[in-house]
Amino acid sequence: MSANTQAGGKRLGEEILSDFAMKTARIKAEQLHRRPEFSDCDAEDIAQELLMYLIQKADCFDPTRSKVNTFINRVINSGVRELLRSKKRH
Repeated sequence: MSANTQAGGKRLGEEILSDFAMKTARIKAEQLHRRPEFSDCDAEDIAQELLMYLIQKADCFDPTRSKVNTFINRVINSGVRELLRSKKRH
């Protein structure tokens, strides 16, 4: 079994990109979109960046440490901080 496949045969990326992840990314994107640093970005672009960040971190998920939704929430919040740091650097 590869690192990207869980015991049920379902790929981890499919489980990570759940309705909860989509909704959380969309909410965070709407919140960020209102900030002056992101006035030139669409909320959909921000949400897509957050979901890409989540996909990149999917291999770090450990079901013994947390539930999937907790992992998703923390990674998306971390992605928000990364986007803010990136915008402030530029």
